[in-house]
Amino acid sequence: MASITSLHNPVRQRPITDESEVWIDRAQVILSRCLEATWLTAIVCVPLVVLSEAHFTSFTELPKIALLRILAGIAGVLMLLQCALQAYDPRSTGWVIRRSESSALVSSSIRWATSRPLITAVALMTAVTGISALLSLWPAGSVWGVDQGRVGYDLYTQISYVVLFLAIALN
Repeated sequence: MASITSLHNPVRQRPITDESEVWIDRAQVILSRCLEATWLTAIVCVPLVVLSEAHFTSFTELPKIALLRILAGIAGVLMLLQCALQAYDPRSTGWVIRRSESSALVSSSIRWATSRPLITAVALMTAVTGISALLSLWPAGSVWGVDQGRVGYDLYTQISYVVLFLAIALN
């Protein structure tokens, strides 16, 4: 039986070793811990951030919503990196997802999401919010909000909430 170090990948022209699998496992653990630290920071720090108008040039909500959106953006990037690492296989030519497998992946994802009613409800609410923002009389105001310093029901804030929800629910 051939060892893993003696196998060669014709596409990469380098031997596949256990080190690449260990690296991916370590990266997934680091990403998972960073993602958990991000949403825990959001839960703890966003309610505690208070700056009055004397200390800040705008409303007191601006530091809160800015921190929320920044942490949601970080969580979104970390979740995308986690998905990319799960789709990468160092033993094959690289990326596991191929065109023939993409429809099966989409159908299994839909089956998984529909078996969890809370995630389905959040997905439907996000879709309805997105459609209503795009079809509104003032799409820019519906997407970005009327006033950047106030928390509202704009699409950007709602997506930030959804990203943090998914970070908590999926980890």
